[in-house]
Amino acid sequence: MSDSSSTPTSPNLTGSSPPSSVPASPQLDLKPLSFEVSEEDRAAAASFKADANKAFGAHDFASAADLYSQAIERNPNDATIWCNRAFARIKLEEFGYALSDCTQAIQLDPKYAKAFYRRALCQLQVLKPAAAVTDFRKVLALEPKNEAVRAQLTATQKLIKKIEFEKAIEVEGERSAVLRVRDIIAEGGCEVEKAYAGPILPFADGKYSITHEFITSMIEWFKQGKTLPKRYVWEIVLGAHDHFAAEESLVNVDIDEGVTCDVIGDVHGQFYDMLHLYSLTGEPNEKHYLLMNGDLVDRGSWSIEVILTAFAFKWLYPRYMYINRGNHEARDMNRTYGFEGEAKHKHGELSYKLFEYVFTALPLATLVSPTKSPSNKNGNPILSPEGRKRYFVVHGGLFSKDGVTLDEIRKISRIGRQPGQEGLMCELLWTDPQVLPGRGPSKRGVGIAFGPDVTKNWCTLNGVSGIIRSHEVRQGGYEIEHDGLCTTVFSAPNYVDQGGNKGAFDVATKFNDELAATISNNTLRFGAFAALSMHDPSQAAAELRRTVQELGFLGALLNDYQVSGPDNDTLLFYDQPEYDVFWEAVTELNVPVYLHPRSNIPQIQTPLYSHAVWLEAVAQEYAATLSTHILGLCTNGVFDRFPSLQILVGHLGERVPSDLWRIDNALAGVIGSGGPLPPMNQTIDFYLKHNILETTSGNFATPLLQFHASQIGMDRILYSVDYPFVAFGLGQSWLENLTRVLEPQDLLALKRGRAIEVLHLND
Repeated sequence: MSDSSSTPTSPNLTGSSPPSSVPASPQLDLKPLSFEVSEEDRAAAASFKADANKAFGAHDFASAADLYSQAIERNPNDATIWCNRAFARIKLEEFGYALSDCTQAIQLDPKYAKAFYRRALCQLQVLKPAAAVTDFRKVLALEPKNEAVRAQLTATQKLIKKIEFEKAIEVEGERSAVLRVRDIIAEGGCEVEKAYAGPILPFADGKYSITHEFITSMIEWFKQGKTLPKRYVWEIVLGAHDHFAAEESLVNVDIDEGVTCDVIGDVHGQFYDMLHLYSLTGEPNEKHYLLMNGDLVDRGSWSIEVILTAFAFKWLYPRYMYINRGNHEARDMNRTYGFEGEAKHKHGELSYKLFEYVFTALPLATLVSPTKSPSNKNGNPILSPEGRKRYFVVHGGLFSKDGVTLDEIRKISRIGRQPGQEGLMCELLWTDPQVLPGRGPSKRGVGIAFGPDVTKNWCTLNGVSGIIRSHEVRQGGYEIEHDGLCTTVFSAPNYVDQGGNKGAFDVATKFNDELAATISNNTLRFGAFAALSMHDPSQAAAELRRTVQELGFLGALLNDYQVSGPDNDTLLFYDQPEYDVFWEAVTELNVPVYLHPRSNIPQIQTPLYSHAVWLEAVAQEYAATLSTHILGLCTNGVFDRFPSLQILVGHLGERVPSDLWRIDNALAGVIGSGGPLPPMNQTIDFYLKHNILETTSGNFATPLLQFHASQIGMDRILYSVDYPFVAFGLGQSWLENLTRVLEPQDLLALKRGRAIEVLHLND
């Protein structure tokens, strides 16, 4: 079964079907099969489907879902529409609904490989990897040559073995990571490295303490891409842990007159966005309380920086800073969504175990109560037995049964325990509101959905004026629901790739979809490199995987550095450890990345080139700046960590090969000087011959080409024109003249042979 739309597809799967979305109140019951469908209904369904595809392409997944649902109403026999709606629901993180849609598509078409593939993705997201393995195997039975799916099957099988191994080595009554870390510290282990030159955590009377000055310096240190010593990480986490452990599962926070309290929803490792929120709300102090409502980690690439900043404030201001647990402060979620890998990479296995345990000490909910009774009771608010307003702040929501009291929540035994997939703790972290009354199945596949009547009854029973929760994206940041009794607050902007988040990531993603559509009718002639926003390495890796596996792109083209910060004056270079997650994806996909020059930010460009503006851009600026980044990748050990990585650079190597002897000689001198050593295992000469390819890109100097061939080898050079800076005709005449200096086989390799190999054009 095929679909002619140009919407993104799954990796190399035939029978393509574009995405889809969800109606206002979707049901999980499967439709009866083989309806009689008139030609009129069939045409109407096709029209709705086409509109849904456009909405999906614009990243308006909710609208796409509704349109796919309308298409299903007119033609429930079309498996591609069900599978498309599943894809939209995956984008909306409604994995339970998406799983049901995939199952319906499979019932309609038992050989629909894409439906099995998307159902496997849903199984992974609801933490059922064994079921995902079954579906991946069904895809391979239908498409035995699909290597992308085979790789995912292998990765999932490895994940299952890892989970089983961890369970096998768990010992009943094993000492917690908190106790193990304290033992190491007591025995004199884990001292601060002598070479550390960052902010100093105060130490007196044999123990560490924390100050506001340290936190301010730590934040600035993080902005520079630096990490703390492991000992400081342990001290901050332990300092926060002691306060969490002293709190009940439901924390009571009384707000005196003149004090304010701000609730911050999901942050998901978006460090700079969290700092921006702090600049709007103010940091915690005696007149301003902060309550972070879970999901501080996962997805974003700076989860360590986010959680350490929040924990540092908790250690310093335990009565002004509060943190609830979210569903992502859990072992299974951290394993799937990135925090485990980030924590181990930055601070080691035991540090991750420490975070994992301390997450279990986070309270499950907070009851925020003004101490003064309301003078104006317009709207008849639900009040506490003392006649005060109070708000129940929780990450997820309410329960699968009636009658749950605040005391029951307060008495939940949480420390050392994971939330699981049922019970009060799970529901506090996982459930969502729904429009319809009563309770319904969870669109996520975990927990339930609760209606406005459930909310009102629970608030009335417990004397709660309203519920403040997070857990779901809300365009604009918040939404008031359930007749004013339920407010959702979601604080992570540019979250994943959902519509309405207008960051660079979304712009790049939309462009990639448009580019794929543009070349879709002539892929034998045209190929594409993905455009990526590199502000978040995890998102960049995910988008690269999507474009290569689903759109058939050949690799990626990146701007030199990216800028960040409120004044766009922070430069992000891809040679830092946080970008390893991206380079790992590149090597797994076995595609090249083209590193392209860019104009400098004004803070750099103006002082460097105001005296000779004609040297900006092509003449000097591009090569001078990009060559530094290229050498940074070499000297910071990126190619040692990823030895198969292939980087393309233009303009005959941005002048690096011309200076090769001098660079290696200078670095050899550094190594013998007693100064800081570059963390690389080889010479620049080695990396140029094994990891860096250069294109001519309009640099048509024959003697220079010959020199570079002698330096790095002719097999490291590819032909390109650099239009519009250099005309095609000039390149053509240069190639014709090269017949005088190059052997025929070398000229053919330069013109096309090497490109075929590097870009896998014959695969």
